[in-house]
Amino acid sequence: MFSKKRFEKVGAVICRWMLHSAVPFNALKSPFYQTMIDTIAEAGPRVKGPNPYQMNGHFLDQQVFELRDYIQGLKKNWKKFVCTIMCDGWTTKTRKPLINFMIYSDRHMIIHKSIDTTLHRKTKEYIFSLMDRVVDEIEEENVV
Repeated sequence: MFSKKRFEKVGAVICRWMLHSAVPFNALKSPFYQTMIDTIAEAGPRVKGPNPYQMNGHFLDQQVFELRDYIQGLKKNWKKFVCTIMCDGWTTKTRKPLINFMIYSDRHMIIHKSIDTTLHRKTKEYIFSLMDRVVDEIEEENVV
């Protein structure tokens, strides 16, 4: 059984790391958080974590490939379940206006693309032209 003393030690170390690295406490709500803790514990007391170069290289590439495979799996179902296209506009911290296009199908939503609209007036014709392009990209017969 995990003792209270060990729990306090683990909690203090994680908190210190989060504060030092500016990781928001909401990150602990991630469904992958406990899996990470369990995997580290399973690896044993002498395990070394990856360095920034490994994380930004091999491990990041691995996650990108997994995400691409996941999205490809969703796309295969677009003909069967069809899609709803949504868009929203927002401004970044550097005051750059963006329009995001999201695709919803079979209880899954992905961000299809974000477009920098700095050089354009956001008229209904302009937004329609962007939406029309997205419909073409995901194929009209797949869109509700």
